[in-house]
Amino acid sequence: MRNYQILDVAVVDQDNVLILSNSEENPEHPLLAMSREGSFISLSASFGPLEVALRLRADDLLRRIERLHPVAGLATTRQVGTANSFIAIGITSDNRLVLRPTIVADASGKLTFNLVTTQKVYNDIVDWLNNPEA
Repeated sequence: MRNYQILDVAVVDQDNVLILSNSEENPEHPLLAMSREGSFISLSASFGPLEVALRLRADDLLRRIERLHPVAGLATTRQVGTANSFIAIGITSDNRLVLRPTIVADASGKLTFNLVTTQKVYNDIVDWLNNPEA
């Protein structure tokens, strides 16, 4: 069974890094950070000492997020990345963004973070992706 962590806080730091987190007091709180590297987005998802780091094409990520259609539940309908390292994304019927950064080892296993944003954080992500110089 999947255990989804809610990301309900979005902050852009002085280096234009978008940092998503959870407002609950938890020493191992989930954290997702995105920064730009030319035409790529560096994405780091962490929970306590564990981290999944991905490097995604910025235009692919924005295009796939903008073309999402709401589905029931916490399903993901698109992927951005490669077969071995990707982020699966989806939008819920109440406009929350589902994010599942994943590293695939081989046919026997994978490491995935199960994250879901609030509506406001979803909108903040789209705004940040659409404004590369902000």
